[in-house]
Amino acid sequence: MDEKNPPSRLAVYIDGSNFYHKLRSLDISHLSLFDYRGLVEWLAVGRAIVLCNYYVGLVRTKTTNEKGQLLRPRSQPCLGGAGKFVSLAD
Repeated sequence: MDEKNPPSRLAVYIDGSNFYHKLRSLDISHLSLFDYRGLVEWLAVGRAIVLCNYYVGLVRTKTTNEKGQLLRPRSQPCLGGAGKFVSLAD
């Protein structure tokens, strides 16, 4: 690409909960070793990656659910309560 025709730009947001459950349903082992960055680069197909985030929503739970109450503080909200974002940038 030259200066007159810069590459298209791409921002990727990965919905962590849905993506995690889809990978599990496909019997993909070692989910913690999944190459998210490689997936994003494959999706980019020559476009410039300007943003890449993995996010999870807030944990919703009843006050009587002990496990949920332990997980809730760990889902630190940001962006007005949208959830927790983790940048996958280098």
